[in-house]
Amino acid sequence: MSEKTSFIGRVLARILPSSQPNSQRVVINRAPAGAYVNNENALTHTAVWCAIKLLAETMGSLNFKVLQPLANGSNLEIKNGTIYDLLNVSPNPMMSAATFRETLTAHVCGWGNGYAEIERDMMGRAVALWPLLPNQTKPVLDESGQLWYKNTSNGNTVYLEAKDVLHIHGFGFDGVMGYDPITYHSQAISQGLAVEQHTSDFFANGTHLNGALIAKGKLDKDKRANIRDAYNESYKGNGKAYRMAVFDNDLSWQSFSISPEASQLIESRKFKVSDIARIWRVPNHLLGDLEKATFSNIESQGIEFVQYTILPWAVRWESEINMKLLNSANPKRRAKMNLNVLMRGDAKSRYEAYKIGREWGWLSANDIRSLEDMNPIPGPAGKAYILPLNYQLARDIGSNPAPTPAPAPSQAPEPPSDPDPDEMSAAANIMAEDIASRISNKYGNDLYGRFGDNGLIAKAIAKNNDWLQQALQPVSKLFQEINISFSVEGCADAIGVLIQSYYTELESNQEKEVTQAAIKGFVLDSIKKQLVG
Repeated sequence: MSEKTSFIGRVLARILPSSQPNSQRVVINRAPAGAYVNNENALTHTAVWCAIKLLAETMGSLNFKVLQPLANGSNLEIKNGTIYDLLNVSPNPMMSAATFRETLTAHVCGWGNGYAEIERDMMGRAVALWPLLPNQTKPVLDESGQLWYKNTSNGNTVYLEAKDVLHIHGFGFDGVMGYDPITYHSQAISQGLAVEQHTSDFFANGTHLNGALIAKGKLDKDKRANIRDAYNESYKGNGKAYRMAVFDNDLSWQSFSISPEASQLIESRKFKVSDIARIWRVPNHLLGDLEKATFSNIESQGIEFVQYTILPWAVRWESEINMKLLNSANPKRRAKMNLNVLMRGDAKSRYEAYKIGREWGWLSANDIRSLEDMNPIPGPAGKAYILPLNYQLARDIGSNPAPTPAPAPSQAPEPPSDPDPDEMSAAANIMAEDIASRISNKYGNDLYGRFGDNGLIAKAIAKNNDWLQQALQPVSKLFQEINISFSVEGCADAIGVLIQSYYTELESNQEKEVTQAAIKGFVLDSIKKQLVG
């Protein structure tokens, strides 16, 4: 078969007699259920149609990335060239890349194998991909053990070299040809078709007024036929149920009607949907069976569909493309099917994930915009990666202290400017509200019930003086930034004196109930007086 290695040899092979075994015929099976099953009429079962269509359309919607490995271990995405166009734009002048992927995947789902001839130029580079019908194509071995693909169409047989055939195959034991799932599971599909036919017949004959007309006397053949035809014309079929029946000639009706529960049609149909779903490993809810689908599990089922069903399909495509298309053109390049579009959640979930990636430094703004199909931000800002300031490598902790900043050049200090009354008032309000709440909670608890003992009150105020000064430190820095002089020690001492006076006044008025709200109001007024004093 060496004369068939060239393109001219393959053309001549179309008219040469074949010495190879005949192609395996499509098996037509008759299962015990009684329904004939082959690769064509199996598609008349709604679940089979939906499962194959689901997988084919899903694979058709996924694009390929062509990646060029770089010396630093990263990958450069190639977005032009013949191979990229064949995989993502158009494999041949007759169809788009999405249609091509959908067609070959449907062939694999229905026949176990999908074939496409690789058309090459005189330099051996792939320039087009042409689908081959799976029932007309078969891998064969010649006398030397070399793999060929035999295609028989319109009475002509052609042998194609293995390197010139893109072969996507499903599950199989020899690694060369996939098993036909419809042939192997013909009994399950036959039962499903039988249930569909039985359901159709059941409703076509009407589910009401089923039974027999009983005559008192004996009727000859013609009379029985006339009565039956007249009855069927009036009461049998869609739209004729529940009509009022009128009988004469001593006829009476005996009902033999059965209920849907007795016939178990609904249960049988649901079971067959699950049966078909197992063959192609798709979730029931994607075949329209939502009986066991809930809001809590349907998202996880969708993720499992991508991980355990679509991912193996993607690997099959990637492996065959890398071996047959990229190895000859550029051995280092690899094709990668992009599954990210199937893993995208709702907008809130996506943005939360982007936020984590952005804040932890593995996503830039342009990375995120690319995932959302948005144009990049021009300039270096969109390419920048950020990290929290307080993070460093664990090995560097303690060994590489942060560098001491260089001292600022000496400058003549600017004379302090008079504080703006408006700024002072706003800052005072902010500071006073915060510190007053904390002081009222602290002192209100420590001094509760100590009326009549000025010594104990004085000790409690002195004990809390350090705490009070520490609480005032952040607020003091705030005032320094806006050039407002503020003494932490002086303010703390003044607050202590005012609180002492306040409790003494309460005692003299015999007011024993002191609320934290009252203390807060007193402290707030005291702090403002201290600021403007």
